[in-house]
Amino acid sequence: MQVLVVGAGPAGISAAIELGRAGVEVLLIDDKPVPGGKLSLQTHTFFGSIADCWAGTGGIDIGTLLAGQLAALPSVRVWLDTPAVGVFSDKVVGVVHEGRFVRLRPEVLLVATGAREKVL
Repeated sequence: MQVLVVGAGPAGISAAIELGRAGVEVLLIDDKPVPGGKLSLQTHTFFGSIADCWAGTGGIDIGTLLAGQLAALPSVRVWLDTPAVGVFSDKVVGVVHEGRFVRLRPEVLLVATGAREKVL
């Protein structure tokens, strides 16, 4: 894969969408079972411009909309329930996917883990 995006919150999903639209091979991972990050906790509706930030739409729904855009991009794969557990000096990123330790070697690593991580 060309780019590994760690974190499927709004920033990680948006990055994966833009990269996927450009034809870049992307693997998007997140340690949660659903994409959207903190959007899944936001039940209020957003305000402002409909075109710029989905005014009148709840955060939960925005996460679903963004995930739907990901699904339409053939160059983007999504692994959920997949925590990144290490980034090593030889440019290998270790993740736990489907109960197995997997070594990934992306050309580019984009970390979009958000604001509330748990330390191992």
